Amino acid sequence: MLADRTGAEIFALVAHYGHELRGVIYFYDERRILAPALTGRPGDIHAELTEPLVEEEPLPNARVGYMALDTLLRYRPKRVSARKMRKLTDWPTFLASGAQSVKAFNRRAVRISLRTCHGAIELEAACAIKPERTYTVNACVPVSITHEELGQTLRKLVRGANILQEAGLV
Repeated sequence: MLADRTGAEIFALVAHYGHELRGVIYFYDERRILAPALTGRPGDIHAELTEPLVEEEPLPNARVGYMALDTLLRYRPKRVSARKMRKLTDWPTFLASGAQSVKAFNRRAVRISLRTCHGAIELEAACAIKPERTYTVNACVPVSITHEELGQTLRKLVRGANILQEAGLV
């Protein structure tokens, strides 16, 4: 096992659960990075029910990459009951962001979804959390990527999502 990679642990967890993993990381207002764990099952709803890992910028790329891989490792394949779904103002990620409102958080955050897929991690970045999102920035990296390289890739995706927003495409 290498200190700057998390691929072996991800492969082991995928084998243990018998399906791929999901995760999410938020870049909020160029000052805070939040990495909550997702709970859910394939083909069902996924939710952020626990406190996210939170770090303040500036942050080294290696730490950003570690946070993203950690969110995959903290994924829990449990059914999300309707009782667990709360008001948006109770959303742990929003609360940890320090934003004044959920609307302000959504307006100033870039959300990157992570999904493992046959030894790779598919990344999808977009500004604002809207169901009608049309344009996203995507990348696919190997699960064996170093934390440093993943951090660099995530920052490129954030820049791309911000460019889309500035162009009025989201």
